[in-house]
Amino acid sequence: MDKSSGSSVLIIEDELLIAMDLEQMLQDLGFETSVLVSSCLQAEKWLAVHTPLFAVLDIRVRDGTSESIAHRLVNQGIPFIVSSGTGSGEDDAVFAHGIRVPKPCDVQHIADALKALGVRDYASSLPSATA
Repeated sequence: MDKSSGSSVLIIEDELLIAMDLEQMLQDLGFETSVLVSSCLQAEKWLAVHTPLFAVLDIRVRDGTSESIAHRLVNQGIPFIVSSGTGSGEDDAVFAHGIRVPKPCDVQHIADALKALGVRDYASSLPSATA
């Protein structure tokens, strides 16, 4: 078992710059270990042996939609954030179990989503947007 299991964050995103941006935002919020994958197949393989603290999902990736990953996360009780440019009416109802953020998003969107998921309250530790 990987030592980061349970404390790592799974990011499913096929656009490299967006994936790197999400990873940086999570680091800014104190998460040191992120796993970046660009397909559902890669995510399924990783999830077969690891359990993330939470996940960030893009709905449409290289090999289709991440619907099966979202179902797996729901079944395992793993919270997730949906980071997608599609409208919420275009995707499977399973994505309603996650918290949607716009794509692209900023660190405040991620902090608010984590708070809504009950992962941690990061909003109070962020610099003020008015500062």
